[in-house]
Amino acid sequence: MNATKFTLTSTVVAAALGLALGLSAVPALAGPPDKDGCHDHKDCGSGGGDGEDPIVYTAELTAGAFVFHPSGHDSEEEPSAHVVVVTPNNRENVLRSGVDLNFDIDDSPEDSPERNTWIDMFATCDALWDSGPVEFFFVQRGDWSIDKDGGVRVVFRHIEDQGAEFRFQLIGNEFDFFDSFLPTPGLGPPADTRTYTLEQFAITAKSLAGGSGGTKCCRTLGGDPLFLTDLLSGSGVPSTLEITASE
Repeated sequence: MNATKFTLTSTVVAAALGLALGLSAVPALAGPPDKDGCHDHKDCGSGGGDGEDPIVYTAELTAGAFVFHPSGHDSEEEPSAHVVVVTPNNRENVLRSGVDLNFDIDDSPEDSPERNTWIDMFATCDALWDSGPVEFFFVQRGDWSIDKDGGVRVVFRHIEDQGAEFRFQLIGNEFDFFDSFLPTPGLGPPADTRTYTLEQFAITAKSLAGGSGGTKCCRTLGGDPLFLTDLLSGSGVPSTLEITASE
């Protein structure tokens, strides 16, 4: 028997043995993954298999003009109200939360650099706000995330206020393509915490249908980021994102 016939015969025999041993019964995935690699919500957590304790990640904006303020929490009565539990996707490059957020300019003191940063950032699209400057807004839980994407960033989407819909991002320059942007639990500070300085922002906005001035659009330099410290008042301050891991 020549080599070609021997190889073909071996392949057929191997296939038959595989079927006989039930190799075709390997279970398939429950469904196609979504765009972030998660098959469903429970699969987006980290850890938890084989009796292991899951890792709990929390996030907080510890400095800057914008403060995580979960809906329904009184930050004066609950000092930890600005700390939000977040969950990574399977690739561990996106963090999401099940919490709606409120943002209010009054979280920053009058005439402070933080308040000026808020005012000047939204002044980038000043012509779109029907009733004056944006002083507070609401973000649904599915419309914000923390991403490792060309620099760690906090992204807020699909926000409607003052006659416009807008999206903005607080962006940091620190980025390592290979290293995880998540901290490691159990080792104590600083290994269980990662801190990122978000010194840039990008905003896009468009007027909502039915406005008196027709459709208007706005974006920072074609959507490219600007430095918070280069805003109109000259006293803009960066934000600071802190991600903590615990078991």
